[in-house]
Amino acid sequence: MTNLATPADAMDTTSIETYRYVRAAIIGSVLLLFASVGLQIIADGGRIESSISEYYYGPVRSVFVGTLVATGLALVAIKGRPVVEEIALNLAGMLAPVVAFVPTPIPASEGLCRVGAERCIGAEFLPGVENNVAALILIGLPILVLAWWTVIRSEVPNRATRLSLTGATVVWLMFAIWFFWGPRDPFLENAHYVAAISMFALIAVVVWYNAVRTDHAFRVSGRFVSYRLVYRIIAGLMAVSLLTALAYYVASPANSRPDFPIVFVLEAVLLLLFTAFWLAQTLEFWNQGLPREAQRQSQSTR
Repeated sequence: MTNLATPADAMDTTSIETYRYVRAAIIGSVLLLFASVGLQIIADGGRIESSISEYYYGPVRSVFVGTLVATGLALVAIKGRPVVEEIALNLAGMLAPVVAFVPTPIPASEGLCRVGAERCIGAEFLPGVENNVAALILIGLPILVLAWWTVIRSEVPNRATRLSLTGATVVWLMFAIWFFWGPRDPFLENAHYVAAISMFALIAVVVWYNAVRTDHAFRVSGRFVSYRLVYRIIAGLMAVSLLTALAYYVASPANSRPDFPIVFVLEAVLLLLFTAFWLAQTLEFWNQGLPREAQRQSQSTR
């Protein structure tokens, strides 16, 4: 196992500093969300909503949306190892704004749903949700066109970039068809859950892939600890949390509000695990910048 590389072995100092700032911004965004939710719990006298996503309906909304949008953009901007990590980061980044713009539906017991509906997004929030999702899908089209134009014109074919763009295009098409041409109610009732579970699943893939590919270690009390072990533990815990969340989503009654906020706990655990991984990976490549595979891919496309 090797320890951290030095700047002389990798990218130039300016690129490394930019890499650090982008990665630090993701950690800061997640901590901002935790701080905002924590303050709201205190303001509510210790009452915890059934999920972190449900804080969209209160004072936390701006921080919730801003955090996910900023994190999504940063995930797309960060270059990962080809092919698996790069694709997973890009797709997770695309899904993050969907999680932000489409809130989790509220049970009919809250009094905001039309007669006969078990869960819904309150009528006062619908115009904003539909506007934001439509804008997201529409702006995605010229971005994809520009990306494809750049790749096609590239003199050096890049399999990882093409596969990543293909995946992004498929995801964009799926959500565009679902939103514009499918029944609207199923989209509003399920898009948040589909995007959120898929996003965390993709992050778990990134963590697992790093556990397989890394050979770095860090020193603790005079002993070397492999990053591979750290990533394996995080990936395993994320898998358990995701399977639990998926099972709950499938099995729970649509109009239920459990006494114990299990979804809140699962979301908090997944966010903490994501932050722990992101912090560990940032430290792993603090002096090196990008993983060497990603550096070689970037150099080959110049």
